[in-house]
Amino acid sequence: MFGLSFTKILLVAAVIAAVWFAVKYLTRSDKEEKTPRPASKPGGKSGPSGAAPAVEDMVRCAVCGAYQARNAGPCERKDCPALV
Repeated sequence: MFGLSFTKILLVAAVIAAVWFAVKYLTRSDKEEKTPRPASKPGGKSGPSGAAPAVEDMVRCAVCGAYQARNAGPCERKDCPALV
């Protein structure tokens, strides 16, 4: 009465796959609408100034041992030298 045939199994797998891809497609489009895209400028540059953010090397404080950007200034300790 409820025998399983290859056709029935294939049909159930196709329905499950169709529902899976439909859910992925619908949730993907919802996420894209909620997150604003950065406006691209002519020439392929993006962002307000068109330049990538500057990358700085971190330096180790001789007193406290914490790493910080070179132009960050002294840490909260009184005996910390300014790294500028």
